[in-house]
Amino acid sequence: MKLLAWALPAIIAASFPRYAHGFAWKADGLYRAVRPCYRAGLFNPCNTTVNLTGLTEDVTHRVTQFLEMEQEILTLHWHSDLTGEMRGASKWHGKVHVKQLYFERDFLASCNLTAGRRILRWGTGYAFNPTDFVAPEKDLADPENKDREVDGNDMIKVEYFGEDWSIAACLSTRFHADIEPDQTGGAFRLNRRLHNVDVSAAILSNEHETPVWGFNFATAAGKRTEIHGEASFQKGDYGSYHKVLDNNYQLFYERPFEQLREDSDKCFAQYLVGVQYTLSRDNLCVLEYFHRDQGYSKAEWRRVTGYAGYLRGWLQTGQASLAAINLAWSLDVFSARGAMHDYVVAYARSPSERTAGLELALLLNAADMSRVWLPQVTISAGKGVTLFVRGAILSGAADSEFGSAIQSRLVDAGIRFRP
Repeated sequence: MKLLAWALPAIIAASFPRYAHGFAWKADGLYRAVRPCYRAGLFNPCNTTVNLTGLTEDVTHRVTQFLEMEQEILTLHWHSDLTGEMRGASKWHGKVHVKQLYFERDFLASCNLTAGRRILRWGTGYAFNPTDFVAPEKDLADPENKDREVDGNDMIKVEYFGEDWSIAACLSTRFHADIEPDQTGGAFRLNRRLHNVDVSAAILSNEHETPVWGFNFATAAGKRTEIHGEASFQKGDYGSYHKVLDNNYQLFYERPFEQLREDSDKCFAQYLVGVQYTLSRDNLCVLEYFHRDQGYSKAEWRRVTGYAGYLRGWLQTGQASLAAINLAWSLDVFSARGAMHDYVVAYARSPSERTAGLELALLLNAADMSRVWLPQVTISAGKGVTLFVRGAILSGAADSEFGSAIQSRLVDAGIRFRP
């Protein structure tokens, strides 16, 4: 696969010599070994849930080859990100992913047309982005997508640029490999610079939900400090919640999640405010506070964890199998980005291309003080070769969000090859 990645650009250049000039490409390789660790607790008594869902603490090996290509042909610019991956523990499985593949063209002097699969960011926050209406969610362990794990959205976008403002219209959907495509939605954004502040207003609309309205800003406060914020508002909440919020404790015979608040007349808000301080060229720290009305309140979370305790009582009865299945279903209340209302995100990095770099991120649940630590160490091992070790450590009280998650930590180590 790596040989193909290196050969493909040469084949393209040889086949189209007229356009070979300006052709840019990059092929990076990555090997990593990932080991999760699980703990007994409310949702995993005596390893019941881990065994039922087939989870193990085996090391999974991954070999990944990235190929990025772009070129301008006449007035048409194209860009592609392709990823080939082999993953396995006892047996290897391979896939090829098209992460991004889009075409851009300028027309009428001030307009730009984009078509294809692209990661298009409209938000200003580092970790959470309530106004990223046409972008996939970020991985908190890699919000800048350095490892290219995130797939772009399929879209058509037209944008007009004025002297100090722009307006964009985007038709976007998201396709997954094994399920039906997500609903298509239209998004609009107006961006303007006012008195050294970048301000944007946006709206997202589709036929199945009420419109989402958004606003964000970013401004410099001195040479090294940036202040940013975002907010979005929507009537109703279209997330899925455990039915135990509206029912007495009981054993469910089918997956107990549904959209309990979609008909609500309440306006649900998300907002973020943060500050970024840059110490030097690539050394920085970020601190953000994020709130969303969507998700579980502290009282609702206690009800969910109480339900897990209720299910444990059934594990010694004739309904043990159904109780265990309900425990496994209940894991859907957890999210890698948090499932409750209020969070603090802190991030700092001190990279060094010559020796070693350190990154540390913290996701703190402001309601119960449970937390996820995300440290990473990188060491240069020669030209284009980097060793890295990255981890995730979940901790907190037994009935807190991250303290009751069945995963207690994860270790991710490997080698990057970047010629």
